[in-house]
Formats: sequence, C-alpha cells, structure tokens
Amino acid sequence: CSRPMLCCIFEQLFFEHKTLDTSRVFLAEQAQLVNVLPTIGDIELVGRQDANFVLFRTAQKDALMQYLVHQQVFIRDQSKQLKLGQCLRISVGTAQQNARLISLIQQFYAIQEATAL
Repeated sequence: CSRPMLCCIFEQLFFEHKTLDTSRVFLAEQAQLVNVLPTIGDIELVGRQDANFVLFRTAQKDALMQYLVHQQVFIRDQSKQLKLGQCLRISVGTAQQNARLISLIQQFYAIQEATAL
C-alpha cells in the first residue's frame, strides 16, 4: 500500500464522516422547526417536511413576512403557487439561525396578540 493511496482513503473516510455529521445536524434542526412551528400562533405545516425547507400556512402571512424581512430574515412567499395560498417557505438553517427565527416568530405572534386586546 502506498502512502498517497492511504492518504486518499483517509481523506475519503474523513469526508464521509463529516458528511454524516452534517446530515445529522441538519435533520435535528429540521425536526426542531417542524416540531416547534405548529405550536406558534395559527401556523399550520403544509405538505411533506423532508426537504431543506419548511412550508407553512398562516392567515397572517403578509404581516409575518413583512416582520421577518424587516428583521433581515430571508423568507419566501409561496402563495402564488397552486394550492399554497397564505403559505411561506423558510430554509432550514443552523441552530443559531433557527433559534432566532423561532424567537422572532414567537415575538410576532405575541405582538399580534397584545395589539388585538
């Protein structure tokens, strides 16, 4: 066995290990969003949740989108797509990004609730 061959094997194993770790982290973050979002306000998950984004519906789509964009959160309006009225799409991010997103959405609904009183 030559040294270059061993290096290539170790590099490949390292890459595969790192890819598995990244996949595990992504799946954990995705699960966190999928579990928490439906507990906030009137959010309802839409469709399968096995992609790199989460699709959800809310009657307050426009206001929530405006609030998140103002907070510099990238979010996509999907309401022009067939059967996706009032839907928004968010990408699964890092733990910090997702925690911030959840916090901002919770803040939005708290503000909506307080101003409705």
